[in-house]
Amino acid sequence: MVSNDGVHFREPVPGHKVIPRGKPGEWDDVAILQGHAFVNEGDQTMIWYSHWDTGGVLENMDIGLATLRRDGFGSLSRKVAEEEGHFITSTFEAKEIALNVDGVTADAPLAVQLLDHLDHVLDGYEAKVTTNGVRVPLTFSKPLPEGKKLSLRVNFAANCGAKVYAVYVE
Repeated sequence: MVSNDGVHFREPVPGHKVIPRGKPGEWDDVAILQGHAFVNEGDQTMIWYSHWDTGGVLENMDIGLATLRRDGFGSLSRKVAEEEGHFITSTFEAKEIALNVDGVTADAPLAVQLLDHLDHVLDGYEAKVTTNGVRVPLTFSKPLPEGKKLSLRVNFAANCGAKVYAVYVE
């Protein structure tokens, strides 16, 4: 669920199933139960779950393991094909910034700008992201300003198919 105001909530993708039931005849075809265990390991998020034995037979008590891209529950990308898009983060203080991103290419990079607390672009703090990965560091021509409230503007070109899964601020 997502909210812009903390009061009204909506599904980002209506009907999306994080872990779908199994196909007919598979161990988890009737229903699945949430697992109470998950872990981020390397570049993956792993989630354990089980099935719901609605017949009360309790013949098998299998446990499933679903894996996805680390922090990959959701992503930000362009909404309208062939139009530019962008997002701006909340303010932060940082010594390092990295992105969890997929779908960038040399021909369709992300353009990233560092902004001051009034959302003005800081001179010398623009970068292109052409590498995909879970923790791609942002490198600017000079060190990040210390002790200042900053935000990040991530720009998607009209031909960019990138998905940003997370922004990591250290």
